[in-house]
Amino acid sequence: MKKIVLVVALVAFLGAGTAFAEKPTGLGIGVVAGYGGLGSSAGTPLGISLKIPSVPLYWGLYFNLPMNLTKGYSAFGLGITGDYMILQGDLVSSMNLGYYLGAGVFFDIYFQSYKETHLGSDVTGDRMDMAVGLRVPIGLTWMLAPAIELFLDVGLGFGAQMQGEEEWKWGGSTLQKHESKIEFGFYYTGSLGVRFYL
Repeated sequence: MKKIVLVVALVAFLGAGTAFAEKPTGLGIGVVAGYGGLGSSAGTPLGISLKIPSVPLYWGLYFNLPMNLTKGYSAFGLGITGDYMILQGDLVSSMNLGYYLGAGVFFDIYFQSYKETHLGSDVTGDRMDMAVGLRVPIGLTWMLAPAIELFLDVGLGFGAQMQGEEEWKWGGSTLQKHESKIEFGFYYTGSLGVRFYL
């Protein structure tokens, strides 16, 4: 009899864990850090994670506040991702630990500028880069509470990057100039965040 009670209790516990691990269907919003797009070269991006009810996409908005990396040099980056979850499941249901595999798109834009006075004249330069492409995120999700989700993922993307025209001037004269160009390549990303469901 005791064995039957224990088995029933274990099944009930695992069943509760599985149900608990399921993501809520309401609005999900949170914070995330560590995206590896163009903007990451300006520092460690922070961002907002968003899941809208009835829309099968997870959105990410990543940004860098204006910052001075060196004297006279500043940069700002912005990245947007949208991912559709192809596979989702439990790894350890009793711990509310799951996994996911997605497919999505990304768009990055990155601004940089430089200005410094040298020998009585200003040395200036600026450039804008953009990138767009497809990505495949693979990650882990941990439901810390029924409405709190911790997630960690890595991703591989492929897309096109447009490097904007760049011109360096000193006292009104052109020191060097680089024409804009488009390159195709792979992008590696990684992020860690927490999402709250309302």
